[in-house]
Amino acid sequence: MYPTRIEGATRLFCDVYNPQSKTYCKRLQVLCPEHSRDPKVPADEVCGCPLVKDVFEPTGEFCRVSKRKCNKHYCWEKLRRAEVDLERVRVVTESNWIIYNP
Repeated sequence: MYPTRIEGATRLFCDVYNPQSKTYCKRLQVLCPEHSRDPKVPADEVCGCPLVKDVFEPTGEFCRVSKRKCNKHYCWEKLRRAEVDLERVRVVTESNWIIYNP
């Protein structure tokens, strides 16, 4: 029913108002397909996804395939940003819970 307000933080949630339901969109802004568009990818842009071995161990190398042709790492930047934003939401809600429940 209300827009999200987090002091000192950039906008994490979409918060687009829907007059029919009288609610605000509560998806993460970076993942909301309904209220945001992905920018067009230039033809010469490289994927750049950090490569790993054994699932979690970074190799220090990056994917050099054209972003338009790389299906292995599709939208990796958006997903990484969503992980970071979820962690920020967790930290904010945790600190608010501590403030309200000493």
